[in-house]
Amino acid sequence: MSLNYNLTKIENYEDTCWQDTGEKYKDTGEPIFRIHPVLETIIFSSMIVGLNSLTVKNIDEWVFRIEMLALAGLDIPYRVWKGEEMHEKHLDHEDLAPFVGLTVNVSSEKRPTWNRTLIKRMEQKVKDRRWVKARAIEKGKEWEAERQAEVQQHARDVVDGKIPAGRVDRAPNR
Repeated sequence: MSLNYNLTKIENYEDTCWQDTGEKYKDTGEPIFRIHPVLETIIFSSMIVGLNSLTVKNIDEWVFRIEMLALAGLDIPYRVWKGEEMHEKHLDHEDLAPFVGLTVNVSSEKRPTWNRTLIKRMEQKVKDRRWVKARAIEKGKEWEAERQAEVQQHARDVVDGKIPAGRVDRAPNR
């Protein structure tokens, strides 16, 4: 399903929601606009935030959920330019306020349901980390077993005379 949004209920949406890129279309000379980067972040984050509209009544819920996501390690940053440098910033009340009136075609979840979903996401992150750690330990054990086999083979080669007498070779390294 595509992600659709409606900007027409945002106050002064023609000016608020679009940024002039400073470029012009070659054929018409008209300025090229793009969606405001903060608005774009809000639209895409609506899926993980679990809210399908941004209103005066629910703006505090947006901020609460965004802060909860950040605490869970699921940040929603957007990039802003300050002079010549790009910085990451996190959505807050000040960022959301200009876009009150936005609606998006995502499922809206009540807080208890959303909380359970967040806990499931956090549990999955823990499972993923444990899997990665276990896999690294497993790989380490495999490497150690291979190394042990190489050392033993080297010792057999010395005993069997495959390595010249008096020559002290180290076992092959990786």
